[in-house]
Amino acid sequence: MTKAIQIRIDSKLKKEADKVFDELGLDTPTAIRMFLNKAVRTRSIPFRLNNNLTENGFTPEFEREIIEAEKSPIVGSFHSAEEAIKFLHKNSK
Repeated sequence: MTKAIQIRIDSKLKKEADKVFDELGLDTPTAIRMFLNKAVRTRSIPFRLNNNLTENGFTPEFEREIIEAEKSPIVGSFHSAEEAIKFLHKNSK
């Protein structure tokens, strides 16, 4: 038994995707089925998602703030991570 999936996408995106799939010898429904099959088989999104975080899990801007704060002669002790982060935000600018 099959089920239909209906989605709304920008017409320009649909046209461009149709062209890419056509160049690959596919139609769009087949490409979508391939995506869904791969996602089920791997139990993941079948391509790398870029969340723009550094290898330490921070945004590039926040990591720069931390690096700059490390250069600061100001040293303190903190009772929580939240307290340390507030200090870094306050003193890194």
